[in-house]
Amino acid sequence: MKVMERLEQQLNDTIQAVGRYPLAFSFILSLTIVNMIMIESNDGEMYRFSYTFVIGILFSLIFEHLYERFYIQIKVRLFLMWSALILTLGYFFLQSWPEFMSIQLGIRTSVIVLMSLLLMIWIPTIQSEFRFSQNVFVIFKNFFIALLYSIVLAIGISLIIALINALLFTTDGNVYLHFLNLIASLFFPSLFLSMMPVYIGARDQKLQKKDQVKKKNNLMSLTTTTPIFDRLLSYIIIPLTTIYSGIILIYLAINITGDLWSEVLLEPLLVSFTVVVLLVYILSLEVETKIAELFARVYPKVLLPIVLFQTIASIVKLTDTGVTYGRYFAILFGVFGTIVAIVYGFLSREKTGWIAPIFVVFGLISITPPVDAFSVSFYSQKAGLEAILEANNMLTEGEVVAKPDLAEKDKNEIIQYINHFEELDKLEKIDYLPENLMAPGVFETIFGFPAVYEYDRGPESFGFSVYTDLNDQQVINISGYDHILMNNVDAAMADKITMLEHNNQRYELRTTVDEETFLFTLVDASENILVTFDGTDMFTDLSANENYREISVDDATYTAETDQARLTLIIQNLDYYGDRYYANFFTLIDIKDHAND
Repeated sequence: MKVMERLEQQLNDTIQAVGRYPLAFSFILSLTIVNMIMIESNDGEMYRFSYTFVIGILFSLIFEHLYERFYIQIKVRLFLMWSALILTLGYFFLQSWPEFMSIQLGIRTSVIVLMSLLLMIWIPTIQSEFRFSQNVFVIFKNFFIALLYSIVLAIGISLIIALINALLFTTDGNVYLHFLNLIASLFFPSLFLSMMPVYIGARDQKLQKKDQVKKKNNLMSLTTTTPIFDRLLSYIIIPLTTIYSGIILIYLAINITGDLWSEVLLEPLLVSFTVVVLLVYILSLEVETKIAELFARVYPKVLLPIVLFQTIASIVKLTDTGVTYGRYFAILFGVFGTIVAIVYGFLSREKTGWIAPIFVVFGLISITPPVDAFSVSFYSQKAGLEAILEANNMLTEGEVVAKPDLAEKDKNEIIQYINHFEELDKLEKIDYLPENLMAPGVFETIFGFPAVYEYDRGPESFGFSVYTDLNDQQVINISGYDHILMNNVDAAMADKITMLEHNNQRYELRTTVDEETFLFTLVDASENILVTFDGTDMFTDLSANENYREISVDDATYTAETDQARLTLIIQNLDYYGDRYYANFFTLIDIKDHAND
């Protein structure tokens, strides 16, 4: 009976959540449906709708909380719901949606998600006795409860589907994906929203005093921690965070006069470190243990030198490499972390809600042209490229002059700049460069040298990377061959043997590797060598054409043949750096009839 009562209560909570967040649930259903379509159609471009509906869910929660906290008029609620819908449509239509995911889209969307989450948590605590840190704790707890239920349900369904496949009949391959979609897109957010606290708002001013007190007590009861959570935070999370921070502080102390100002090793860790530390700090405010209290009192002062020194180091590094989008975010988050550390370390720690508006301001700066990370990065890197070209007299009247004898340092910097533009899909915005710059042979024609990196491994070392232009409809002709298999080689791998059978005879394809090259050897049951493919000739051929980045199937095909057998390798992708290599191949094998005579 208790189980049924709990299920009935959960159903009532979900129905109430639908009435409380009607627009959010509309987006949740839309997200579930569009994911179903994407699973059935295998259309990757539908991801743009999934992203948009996720953003729509967050926007609708923000405006619903804004309404609950400050307003009671229904027309205001309708206005705010329309505002959330318009902003969601703005996100969809103002994005430059590539065919596949891009770095710009991913980072910009991540920033919007973080800003939305903070606003969703912060707005109900504005001018309220219910603190921001308390709401973070409640949301954090509810999130993991909903996540745990969803994971258990997903495991259970997967086991049921596996049992059906084993004992009854074979299910369609998409069945599990559809169930997983229902759990992730529908069940999880619905359960999470059904547990969302009922906050104190403008409507409560009309309640009698005793009802106001009762609602406040109900809300505050949600902030009660459990012994398990207290121990987890106090004895595992806080010590690990402290050790992690100690390592970074030691690095700062050791390198304060050296590598800190040139290598900037902490940059990739700065953003994640700042976010994790601040989350642990806010959660520690709600845990009444001595370790948590000490952490909350001391840690903002520990965070301050880390983010401050790293921010200064990143700014110093700008003089050498200019602004990249990664360094832009490192500096921005460094300044954000410095401000927050000062506020929490030296001012009242009760003002934890300040983190939300401060982050939103910095987040808006980072995604709003022309001061966003990608615009600033593009113009900075473009200026850096032009400075090198002009210093070497390679830019004349808006055209690039090829210079094969350019210094290796300048070659590598030019390649880095071009790769940066290609990564951001910005090559077409540089007037003096063709849009097909990275097509085979074009880069070398324009600049006079191939688009490969030179590494400090001796005067004879070289490096190149190629991949084959295989689209979804590409047909590879395998007529005349008996077998085809996928194969790979890696300078660090162990030798291996692949068994195959032909005309009731057993054969072995032996792969032998060392640091310089590889051998494919086909032998019969009597240990007779039928044919050997030596990768040296392939590497030599590709190194003589280092401009390759993308090559055709014909250029990716290499064959070794004897009177007894033939081996043909078609490269999928290959990376070679002088003393190491990695490659994937289609391997075609033809064992000639008289080989068995």
